Amino acid sequence: MKKYLFIILFLFFSSQKSNCQNLIRNYSFEEGSGTPGDNGQCTYGAPTNHEADLFDADIDWWKSARKITGNGVPSVDWLDYSLCPGYFCASPVGSNRCIRFLSESGYHEGVRIGLPSNLTVGQKYNLKIHVAPCANDIDYSIRFHFAKWGEHWDSNNNNNQKWSDATIIGFHSDANNEYAVGKWYTFDRIIGPVPDGFDQLNNFIIIGENGSVLIDDVVLTEYCPDNMYIENTNYYTPEPPYEAKNITAGYSVDPNQTDGDVIVKNGASITYKAEQAIDLEPGFEVEEGGEFEAFIAPCVGCVHTCQQ
Repeated sequence: MKKYLFIILFLFFSSQKSNCQNLIRNYSFEEGSGTPGDNGQCTYGAPTNHEADLFDADIDWWKSARKITGNGVPSVDWLDYSLCPGYFCASPVGSNRCIRFLSESGYHEGVRIGLPSNLTVGQKYNLKIHVAPCANDIDYSIRFHFAKWGEHWDSNNNNNQKWSDATIIGFHSDANNEYAVGKWYTFDRIIGPVPDGFDQLNNFIIIGENGSVLIDDVVLTEYCPDNMYIENTNYYTPEPPYEAKNITAGYSVDPNQTDGDVIVKNGASITYKAEQAIDLEPGFEVEEGGEFEAFIAPCVGCVHTCQQ
C-alpha cells in the first residue's frame, strides 16, 4: 500500500502556549487498580448496588452514573479483550480495554467522571468518542450531560447545576447501512456554548438510552483552542479532523504531556486543520498505508462521523 502525506499549506507560527488538554482522565479506560469485570468474570452481572461498587473500585477515575435506584443500580462492564474476547462485538483498535453499555426501556447504564476544572460559560467544547454497536436493527441513543455534583448528578436539589442533553448521539444499526455490528465509528460533536448560569459544571456523564454498545477513547477539549499540542499518540483508523488555531505535533511538544512519537498507522486517515499554523516536529511520522492531510482553514464546527 502507498503512504499518503498531503500538506496543502504549512506555516510556522510562534506564539505563547495555551495548552489544549483532554479534560477526560483515563479516556481510553486502560487504567485501574482492579481487573476488568467482576473478579475477571468479564461482566459485572445483574444490577445491584454491589456490582456498581465493584466497577467503581476497579477502574480509575470513572464511576457508575447511578440514576436508577430501588431494585439495584445498573453497572456498565469494563472489558479487556485479552481476558474476555467473547464479550466484544468489535475487535479493539489501538488498546485492549473499553466499556460496554446495555440499556433498554427502564434500564439505563451510564458512567460519570469528574473534570479537572469547571466548564467555562460561553465556551464551546469538542467531544470525540468511539462507539461500536453490538446488535442490528436497533435505534441507539447515547446522552451526554454535565452537572455540578458527581454522585448526585441527577438531583434537582441542593443547588445542583445540571446541563442535561448537552449533546446526543443517535443512530440506527442495520447490516445494510453504515452503522453495522462489528465496526467502530468515531462521533465528533461540538457542544455549547455553555449556557449562562452554569458556572460550576465539573462532572461529565454518559447515559445509554437504548441498545448495547462498546465505548472507547472519550476526548473532551475546548473547541478550536488557540494551540493544540499532540504527542505520544498513535492513529489507527479514520478520524474526524483535528481543528485549532495552531497545531503542533511531535515527540516532545508539551511539558504537560508524556513524551512520545505521533504516528499515523496503516489504515488511519488523519487531518489537521488550523486557522494559522501547523508545525510537524521530530517524532511525527506517517507509516506506509497511512493517510495524512494538513491545511490552513477556519474552524467550522461540523458534526462528523467516521467508520473505523
